[in-house]
Amino acid sequence: MLTVFISDIFGQSEALKSLAQAISDEFIIIAPYSGQSITFANEQEAYHYFTKQIGLDDYAQQVKTQLAKIKQPINIIAFSVGGAALWLNAEQLKQSQVNQVVCFYPSQIRHHLTIQPQVAMTLVLPICEKHFDIDEMAKRLAKTNLVTLEKSVYQHGFMNQLSNNFNLQGYKKYCHILQKTLAKNE
Repeated sequence: MLTVFISDIFGQSEALKSLAQAISDEFIIIAPYSGQSITFANEQEAYHYFTKQIGLDDYAQQVKTQLAKIKQPINIIAFSVGGAALWLNAEQLKQSQVNQVVCFYPSQIRHHLTIQPQVAMTLVLPICEKHFDIDEMAKRLAKTNLVTLEKSVYQHGFMNQLSNNFNLQGYKKYCHILQKTLAKNE
């Protein structure tokens, strides 16, 4: 089954391609920079570029447009702002097309907690966030239908080798979990 990876602020990086290849034989990557691979010096540069050039609303529209082009059942794995962009489209997703959704540390959804997803979504939350109380957000999301929360012991960005918070142990753990889960659903 096709797996759609929705990138974070780093976009379509070699690190994300490597992760996608480790998890799925058949995949596509949706990234915010119109198919361009951009190399950033650091996380701050990537964040600044994303916020000035794209923004969450535009990225959500890109995600919506790209998902609408897919005419087969899919799994979706999204990271950070990619998970938030997907979340903004969660009320339009169809169970007949989307088999499984896993979003890693989609922190920007805290501004959109009234959204009611139409497909089951697992949100893997970081252990904490600098700018807000992750437990308070989790408490509010726990009441949302079709949402399963998993609080990890890792920081925001632990699945991205380009992130300051990359954690090899967490990366391996969740790669293994995703491989098993996707294999079950093939």
